[in-house]
Amino acid sequence: MLSLFTVLALILFTPISAMGSNTAQSEENEPPNFLIIVADDLGWSDTSPFGSEIHTPTLEMLAKTGTRFTDFHTASACSPTRSMLMSGTDNHIAGLGQMDVSIANHPHIWKGKPGYEGYLNDRVAALPEIMQDAGYFTTMSGKWHLGMTADRFPASRGFDDSFSLLSGGGNHYAYDYPIPFFLPVYVRNFEYLNHSTFKDFYSSDYFATELIESLKSNAEKSKKPFFAYLPFTAPHWPLQAPAEIVAKYKGMYDSGPSVLHQKRLETQRKLGLLPADTTASPVYADTKEWDKLTPNEQAYSAKTMEVYAAMVERMDFAIGRVIDYLKETDQFKNTFILFMADNGAEGVSMESIPALSPSNPIQILNNSYENIGNKESLILYGPRWAQASTAPSRMTKGYITEGGIRCPAIVHYTKFQSHLNISHEFTTVMDVLPTVLELAHISHPGTTFRNRTVVTPRGKSWVSHLGNSNEQLQPVHGPQDFVGWELFGQRAIRRGNYKAVFIPNESNTNQWELYDLTRDKGETVNLAQEQKEVLDELIEAWIAYETETGVIVAEDGCEELEDDSQHQSNITATRIFILTLILSLFGISIALLLIYQTTMITINHPTREQFELLPKNAKCSCSRISFSYGKFTSLQTNFHQVCSSDFVTDRWLKAISSGVDSTYFDSMDFRTYGSAQFQALAAFCRLSKASIDQSVTYFYQNTLLSPQVLSEDVFQSQTRVSINQFQITAPNTFKSQLRLINEMTIHNQLISALPTNFMYYQQYIYSDGIRQQLYSLYYIQSDGSECDCRINFCGKIPSLIVDVFGASSSVVSGNTRWSILGMSSGCLPVTSMLVSTLECFYDQICVNKLISYFLTIESFTAMIYNNQSLYNQNCTIESIVDNLMIEDWMINISYDKYYSECAPSSCTYLNISRHDFVFVALIIVRLMQKMRNCGTRQRIPWRVRLGQFIVFIRKKIIELNMFQHYPSTDRQIRFQRYGTRLYIFLLLNSLAVFITYTFLKSSIQSKTVLHPTQSQFKQLQQDYPQTLSCPCTEISMNYSTFITIQPHYHQLCSSDLISDKWIEYIVASIPVTFDYTNDYRNIGYCQFQLLSMFCQQAQQAIDDALHVLLQTTFISSQVLTQQSFQFQINSVIETWKLTTVNTFIRIIELFRTTMQGNQLASGITNNNRTTNSISGKSTWYASTYSNCLCALSASCHQTIGIYRYISSSKTFMTQYSIPNFFIGCNPTEALLLSSLECFYNLSCMLEIDYYINSSEPFNFSALNPDLNPPNETVESIVNRLMVDTWSSNISFPSYYNQCAPLSCTFQYEDRDNLFLIITSIIGIFGGLSLGIKLVIIIILQFVDKILTNGIVHLNLLRSIKSIFSCTTEHQIIHRLHFILVVVTLSIIYIFSAFTSRSITVEIEKPSLSTFKDLETRFDDSLQCSCSQISIKYESFLNVTSRFHSLCSSDFVSNRWIKYLYGGIPPIDLYSPNDFMYSAEAQFQILASFCQLSQKIVADALIQLGVSDFINTQLLSSSSLDDRIQATINEFQLTMPQLFVASLSLIRETIGANMLMSILSTNWVFAVSRNTTGTGMMHNIPLKFEGCSCALSSKCVSSSRGMLSGCYPLESILQSTLTCLNNQTCIDPTKTFKALNSSSSISSRFPLNTTIESIVNELMVEELLSNMSYEAYYKQCAPLSCTYSYIDNTNVIDGITILISLYGGLVIIYWILAIFIVKQYLRMAKRVTPTETE
Repeated sequence: MLSLFTVLALILFTPISAMGSNTAQSEENEPPNFLIIVADDLGWSDTSPFGSEIHTPTLEMLAKTGTRFTDFHTASACSPTRSMLMSGTDNHIAGLGQMDVSIANHPHIWKGKPGYEGYLNDRVAALPEIMQDAGYFTTMSGKWHLGMTADRFPASRGFDDSFSLLSGGGNHYAYDYPIPFFLPVYVRNFEYLNHSTFKDFYSSDYFATELIESLKSNAEKSKKPFFAYLPFTAPHWPLQAPAEIVAKYKGMYDSGPSVLHQKRLETQRKLGLLPADTTASPVYADTKEWDKLTPNEQAYSAKTMEVYAAMVERMDFAIGRVIDYLKETDQFKNTFILFMADNGAEGVSMESIPALSPSNPIQILNNSYENIGNKESLILYGPRWAQASTAPSRMTKGYITEGGIRCPAIVHYTKFQSHLNISHEFTTVMDVLPTVLELAHISHPGTTFRNRTVVTPRGKSWVSHLGNSNEQLQPVHGPQDFVGWELFGQRAIRRGNYKAVFIPNESNTNQWELYDLTRDKGETVNLAQEQKEVLDELIEAWIAYETETGVIVAEDGCEELEDDSQHQSNITATRIFILTLILSLFGISIALLLIYQTTMITINHPTREQFELLPKNAKCSCSRISFSYGKFTSLQTNFHQVCSSDFVTDRWLKAISSGVDSTYFDSMDFRTYGSAQFQALAAFCRLSKASIDQSVTYFYQNTLLSPQVLSEDVFQSQTRVSINQFQITAPNTFKSQLRLINEMTIHNQLISALPTNFMYYQQYIYSDGIRQQLYSLYYIQSDGSECDCRINFCGKIPSLIVDVFGASSSVVSGNTRWSILGMSSGCLPVTSMLVSTLECFYDQICVNKLISYFLTIESFTAMIYNNQSLYNQNCTIESIVDNLMIEDWMINISYDKYYSECAPSSCTYLNISRHDFVFVALIIVRLMQKMRNCGTRQRIPWRVRLGQFIVFIRKKIIELNMFQHYPSTDRQIRFQRYGTRLYIFLLLNSLAVFITYTFLKSSIQSKTVLHPTQSQFKQLQQDYPQTLSCPCTEISMNYSTFITIQPHYHQLCSSDLISDKWIEYIVASIPVTFDYTNDYRNIGYCQFQLLSMFCQQAQQAIDDALHVLLQTTFISSQVLTQQSFQFQINSVIETWKLTTVNTFIRIIELFRTTMQGNQLASGITNNNRTTNSISGKSTWYASTYSNCLCALSASCHQTIGIYRYISSSKTFMTQYSIPNFFIGCNPTEALLLSSLECFYNLSCMLEIDYYINSSEPFNFSALNPDLNPPNETVESIVNRLMVDTWSSNISFPSYYNQCAPLSCTFQYEDRDNLFLIITSIIGIFGGLSLGIKLVIIIILQFVDKILTNGIVHLNLLRSIKSIFSCTTEHQIIHRLHFILVVVTLSIIYIFSAFTSRSITVEIEKPSLSTFKDLETRFDDSLQCSCSQISIKYESFLNVTSRFHSLCSSDFVSNRWIKYLYGGIPPIDLYSPNDFMYSAEAQFQILASFCQLSQKIVADALIQLGVSDFINTQLLSSSSLDDRIQATINEFQLTMPQLFVASLSLIRETIGANMLMSILSTNWVFAVSRNTTGTGMMHNIPLKFEGCSCALSSKCVSSSRGMLSGCYPLESILQSTLTCLNNQTCIDPTKTFKALNSSSSISSRFPLNTTIESIVNELMVEELLSNMSYEAYYKQCAPLSCTYSYIDNTNVIDGITILISLYGGLVIIYWILAIFIVKQYLRMAKRVTPTETE
């Protein structure tokens, strides 16, 4: 639909005379459609309208009835052109100033600069956005290449519908190369697509099909005018095309590219596309000429061109399909069609890409001659064919010459009044947007669009040019308009017919070139010298263009853009630079400034702002090293709305509960199991919330170890990894537990009180009385298959409302009144609920209908579906439960809180910097003394100079006098020579001392190695282990990056014994004449189903846990050493294996415990049933095996045999006993006690086969005794997760490559730079020389005065006064000079002698006492590297546990349990409401929990002991205490977590499945009055204090100070310690001692604590730890310790600096003193004139 603005504009500006126009006029005013077609890398002459031999009939048709543009221009590469097309402005404004790859590779040049975003930026109003706002339907299909993120997708830039290739190209078929090269990324709107799944995919065909379908969709829905964009990837490489089309061009190109080049030029001239005298550009190529190729090479090259031609033809065919659609729908005439190419032909040769080069000895891809053009090939056709494609222009794609930017363009629009078939007008791709807008009568939005500032287009509309019916053509661009290009440093500017070009390193002159394109299409005649004025004007235009568009040119080497004036300036600057370099002092200054110095800097109590400004090598020790995550994180969750809906409330559960009538409905009737299903759903909500609360609480209490302050990015990464870990782990653990519990329930054939999996029938037999028979239910699933509840969940069963009540048989069928939408029935309520959906409960009508079948007046509100939900309405409940019912997380991580918790007391870092100007100035001052006497000397031949030198030395030795003055007496000369000798002596000795000191003095040096290889890193680690720092560029990586783990399962899990055929073989042997549960034929299939289940669940548990581990993120801010890395990862793997195994077996152990404690009824083994023929009451009794009663022990068992029924005696006779293969109280217990030794022996298996007489043939193999011991129990196999061995691989190279350090920095102690030493010595020599000379001169003068006047006449006072006398100008200068020198030297001495410097000391193999002494004195800087990185906790830490007194009391003894059971079964003595009815079961559970808790704690402590404490640096005693305490706290928190979650899940699933107890505590058989016939037995729920077991499994009532309830487990858990501490309450006979109430004083659990609270802590009172720091120190065994301290006094350095500066300062201050005194005296002598009348 058109926008209101457009409609009003059309109305307002339509002439009145046209208001009553006819239909034709209405069609004329109909808004036009637009179809923009773009070919990829198509040369100017590659289509038949432009002189090609390639068959392109569609384009030929468009050209004949449209207009061909011969001077149409684009950018020289694809994405810049597309940005110009979409924006109507220059690519440097639109965001593609450079290719996105170039920007990424050179971020220092372009990153963050406007116009260089690498995608279509928000500074432009995109053409589809404008058209969309104007009411057009906007659609595209094809290559985008203008942004890879969702906010840059076509759908985000104005396209209503889009199927797009985001990247620059890819394979034209649905095929992935075997190397990650040129990978395509496809999206439909915002959805990523896997292109390998596309059917019949060839890019050109598929793009056309997608566009047609989109246009059809628009036509059917909105009928808006459309703006369609069809950018092909053809004929972009890889060159690929259907073989049948390639075959059409066979032999056409055998003459080579030069011949093709000439043929196309001739055709272009004939077509009128070129003037007859056009000179084509010569071919530029670094490949061999055609006649230099071998015949095979020519054939290969020719075929590449054949494929290219086929690609062009196929693209034309695809365009034809779109045109045909437009014609069929009568839209062709009203559609403006533009066909264009995005740049010149691709001229890259295969030889330039090493992986593709035919000369490469390793060919990764199949580029054989026969395979060229197929999907496995990846070829290009090279620069010579490409320049035939761009003929007559110069060069190809990537160049701003005409061959790279002059492209074919065809416009077809029947409403244009002119009939211009060929236009030679200069046009650009930027003109398309204004042309489209003008034709659509849409105004550009100007400078504001969609609440953002945008630029206006630079292009010009073609409408006046093409739509003018006059013979006089209207130009598109004015004579003063200029258009510029720049890419890859190449520049061009065009105004009118003239074009200036600058190509760095391509031009012979490396300067601007000038061409007249009217006469010189091939750019062959450079007019730069002939028409300099024109060139200068164009260069000025370029500068204007550069300014307007924000071009940033990446200069090539040292080449710069310059005109003549700049060139002269550069010459002058160069001369100045050369003259400046001649000056030695400037050269020395530069050298000094380039030398690095290392300084240790300490900042006390740094603020966060200060810390963030510190370099990465700063070490900031936290005042505390461990912090709970709860201090600085906040985690909240939103759960699925069902968890807050009516459907998990007690009101709903009661409303849909059928109570005592539950078992009288049909087994598929919702009224039978509906309440149980929703109890399961409510339980899942509770468990999910509890699991998340527990995980979050644990996470809050878990500690982050941070000895040093972490940077914000490392802190955020590390914290998010920890959060992500439990976000992944918690749902995965819950899912695995639930799956295993369901499997254990089904394969132990536990009986639900609801008749959904088993059903009892009773039959009156005259001779035997009443006999009961148990039958499993069979269901017909939705797919028509039959499902048996003995072996499966049977979940694909519809949930119904059936007109049956109280049937005597399950086969009695009634009328189905309703099938409930989304709900399923099945063997167990929990599993059937998991496969159900909530569709009905989003529909109020459905909810109302469902509730109408129940006797209730309650009403319930349906849920409202939210489109933002993670889950669809038809998602199964299992898929929601698998994610713990979570909709989303709200996470807040506060770095400010972390930093305040860390509260670093100080930060220390080494500052590595170049010497500053002050230092350089001081060195120059030192050197000035040596240079002050330098002057020019006459050049003397070296031989003469040598002779003079020898004479000079001889003379000096005799007459050396450095202090002679004239006139001098003989005495004075003698003393002057003494002074000279003293001067030489002092100078040489002083120099020797200072030189020795300077050479021996060392300081901390720092060095950085850029992009270190792995071998370099290892060497650096070996050489500088203490100081090496290599920050990772990727601080987080998945474990999958560098580890692989492979379990090798027990042979059983791949054997025949767990196959379906083996199970069917055993089932086929079940006798029909008798039903004896101890017989192998009746129970064997169950045991092997359990084995199969254990194998499957173990593999699934490992796969799930491994998936979580491999997706877990490993944080590494610094590269770890290979040893440290191996230790850490091995420790992680071992911990993961132990955790995975323990998680699995703990679930099994807990399930076994609860199954026995609750005395759950199994359909196969653990109970006997009797019915009183008079009362009709049915009672369950526990089975007995080998005189062992299952009511008292779950481990009762006997050997499974094969029996024969003796009808005469009604007994069973053993035919064969299977060795060590047992039956027992339940299938799991019996199986775990068994071994498989018979099944390692084929003879044994054949003997069984002989006796069981199965109807299925025996065709099975025995287990191999060489692989595993035959006598190992099944429990030992299960306890190791069915795994025999593990193999793992840890790849340090993969880790190192992922870490990818950009640099490694290390510090070492070394002497100063030799250049600095030499300059210091020179400076010292100058200062010493001058200083000693002055001292000796003063001494000589003093001695001369004494010898001349005598000591009596020496007036010291007058001499001192004369020093400060300032009567003459000369004296004033001397005195001022003296003061300046003394004051400056004093200041410099104080500064240098008392400047802090860092001193580092290393101590080899320190003892513990030495370390403690160093720790006391140098705690902040002390570092000691451990020789053992990994230390077992058990080597220095001993942790013991103290359990609650319950676990050592009489109440967990067998004696107490047997006492409670008594001689007569309690079921015959007490009622279910009496505690004694289930007392023995309750205390069995309590005893089992004690045993299980002790086992779990012991295993966990062993696991802790053998796990590795990893630390590269020796920790102080306090730091180690903190680490260990944090570890123990975390250990105590995590230890019960799995146990509690597992127990809760087992309790809830047992309750929701309403599993029957043989104690009849929750459901009982209804009293049957039919004692003479046959019928189905029904169950009714019990109540405890008004609470029905049909509604809650946790119903209890008080009895004898304890509790009784639906299950013994629930009763004991809700009980408190009160009665157990009261002797009278628990045992008045005092046979068994009550808990000592005084012991609760030392207990952390008060008397009113429930047993559940104690069990949830694994019965642990406390963990006691004993750590030996001495043992830890011994294990760590530090090889060396280093520490640093700050030295604030350095007298020698101070004196050295004074001496070295003295000479230079004397000269400088002498000049300064003269200047000051002269200026002062001049001002003092100045006469101020006075005013006169």
